[in-house]
Amino acid sequence: MTDGLPPARRKVAIDLGCGYRKHAGAIGIDIARIPQVDVLADATRPLPIRDSSVDAVYASHLVEHLDDLMAFMGEVWRVCKP
Repeated sequence: MTDGLPPARRKVAIDLGCGYRKHAGAIGIDIARIPQVDVLADATRPLPIRDSSVDAVYASHLVEHLDDLMAFMGEVWRVCKP
């Protein structure tokens, strides 16, 4: 997704709860220790990602399983670039 682009123009995408079907080009984040996962993290806790550092967030088939959607959306807001 970012090959060949200068560092300032590379896009950072994360796939929260990626499971076995990580979005192409995204950093896979999941609670499960499987090959597709790049970062082990629980989406119901603060994400191990710097503020305002992400261009795109994928969360297919994750959101409907969360008890506190507003806390999750707050974390997504925190990590996304303005």
